[in-house]
Amino acid sequence: IQSFTVSGSNLIAALKVTAPTNYEISTTSGAGFAAQTEIQLTPSAGTVPTTTIYLRLKAGLTVATYTGTLNITSTDAVSKTVSVTGTVANPPVVWSDVNSLTGLNYLSGNGPSAQQSFKVNGNFLTQVVLISAPTNFEISTTGGTGFTPTGTLILSQSGGVAGPTTIYVRLKAGLAANTYNENITIASTGATSVTVALTGVVSTQTISVSTTTLDIQKYTVGAGPSAASTFTAGGYNLSGNITLTAPTNFELSTNNSTFLSSVTLTATSGTVNTTTIY
Repeated sequence: IQSFTVSGSNLIAALKVTAPTNYEISTTSGAGFAAQTEIQLTPSAGTVPTTTIYLRLKAGLTVATYTGTLNITSTDAVSKTVSVTGTVANPPVVWSDVNSLTGLNYLSGNGPSAQQSFKVNGNFLTQVVLISAPTNFEISTTGGTGFTPTGTLILSQSGGVAGPTTIYVRLKAGLAANTYNENITIASTGATSVTVALTGVVSTQTISVSTTTLDIQKYTVGAGPSAASTFTAGGYNLSGNITLTAPTNFELSTNNSTFLSSVTLTATSGTVNTTTIY
């Protein structure tokens, strides 16, 4: 809303203020418009005291620049005009090329996670774009470096346009074993904020055995070896294979045929399936 004042003297009729097409006027700021295009001010003893007129562009117009002339008239008086210009612009908008990123994982003690990326764009902007990292993730505009553990990245805009800019994200190092579900927020003045949902997991390497004690069968001197006793071993979220080493005077096997001082259980995708050990 903008405003100006009108007044008149020695008038013989009402002073009329007429708005151009696509504009509306009122004598009350913020109210009384109701698509009103003409106001009549009645003189007293030929005088209209200084009166503030409020002017605004109507709602519901398409994107364009609207120009016109506001007329101020009264019978037999010299008319006055006010040139007006208003613009309906596209609203600012920001967006990401993805809605979510998953698999930002690492094993406990081995963080941070490998980085992943997404692209941020903006159009019809009037201010910078702010990209805010959540608590347990960090972001950067440079792959592999420049990660920000706290705070916000700022992307400039030129001519209302920002991006596309690649944003890299990873799960922070040093976190406790847990699943982390948090959001990156992308915002700019006047634009509806958008989020990118993040999921990362810090896993604990786990090796499991079926028992912690084993009673080995006896044999008499000069005989041997003893009959085999068994237990099972396996693991998940592993960073490597499992190696089992027998104590002195004992030996191990995975097939009850070939016995060695140590055996290795090979991990596949971090998992060793439960295996019988003799």
